[in-house]
Amino acid sequence: MTQYLHQPQLYQQIAEQYGTPCYIYDENLLRANYQQFAENFADLNCHICFAVKANSNLAVLNILSALGAGADIVSAGELTRAMQANMRPIIFSGVGKNRAELLQAIHNPDIRINIESEAEFAKIVELCEQSPPAHQVKISVRINPDVDAGTHDKISTGRKGDKFGLSMARALAIYQQAKNIDAIQPYGVAVHIGSQILSLDPYRLAFGKINEFIATLTAQDIHLQAVDIGGGLGISYQQQDIIAIKDYAAMVKEFFGDYKIYMEPGRRIVGNMGELLSRVIAIKPIDDDHHIAILDAAMNDLMRPTLYQAWHDIVAVAPRDGKMLYDFVGPICETGDKFAEKRTLNLLQENDLIIIKDCGAYGAVMASAYNSRDIICEVMVRGNDTALVRRRIGIEELLSFEQLADWQK
Repeated sequence: MTQYLHQPQLYQQIAEQYGTPCYIYDENLLRANYQQFAENFADLNCHICFAVKANSNLAVLNILSALGAGADIVSAGELTRAMQANMRPIIFSGVGKNRAELLQAIHNPDIRINIESEAEFAKIVELCEQSPPAHQVKISVRINPDVDAGTHDKISTGRKGDKFGLSMARALAIYQQAKNIDAIQPYGVAVHIGSQILSLDPYRLAFGKINEFIATLTAQDIHLQAVDIGGGLGISYQQQDIIAIKDYAAMVKEFFGDYKIYMEPGRRIVGNMGELLSRVIAIKPIDDDHHIAILDAAMNDLMRPTLYQAWHDIVAVAPRDGKMLYDFVGPICETGDKFAEKRTLNLLQENDLIIIKDCGAYGAVMASAYNSRDIICEVMVRGNDTALVRRRIGIEELLSFEQLADWQK
């Protein structure tokens, strides 16, 4: 069973000071995770651009920025966060960039745009004509290599039927047009095949296809400077074997060592540095040896188990003697509001504190106020020091965003 990151008394202190449920982030582990990438890719011309979608808390982004990270973003909101954290360079990914986002992107020399459709490229050309940028806009086309990453269906992004990227034939047509447009620089090529990937094999297959595509471009006198290799390295939610970063770096060097490399890790940097601290509201027996533990955390706080059937280890802060089989559920009025089923844990009682592990990625960023529940707070821990890095947003503040229609007043 995975252990918790900190001492029981620290969790008790956090629960008393900030309330439950709350997210807890370990700054030291965050720094160590980033440094693994920095050290293993040190001999390559590599920009580590953190995938902001994984965890967009400004305190997290500022730490990574200070360590040298750029940002991979998918919206104007994430761009604002990355700019505020002074993250450079910035990769603007995503299939649905609107005109306002693209206009902002073409006028920012720190942004490289990953194009994902012919329609997006046409908008960029039109915007460059209407509002000429002071610099060449650096673009990469995201290739869909039709590679199955062997991960969950909802986080696979590199198969032919997925919404991301373009076929090589369609991408080639964009590069052929772009090389004749003065305002645009065909700067690189991009690929990203999915998330929570646990084997190098799909990367090797995808990178081989990208190398072949680069050779096709070169033969047509289109010379790229950079390759964006995406992200997707998985973490060990359930004691799985994971890819060693040194092995990943060696493979990247084998394929793309002569290019400037952009990479977009997210989960591997923040996944295991975050935990969700929750309190037991009640214990509800199903059978003598099988109980339901109702928590004050719910699916609106952590969506992953409901959305992806994702596994998160669960541990008690102060374990008691004895064992019991538990289902862990939240208070939301949905049968799917469930974190885990049939987990063997030390005996629990009402008001006990429990920790849901490995919630630093795709936890707080996916939270909502469903059932008019609070949007929970986030706490940073460094050693024995704690700090609030996002306050709890309660019902009064949520209501302040709403108003009656004119005819109701």
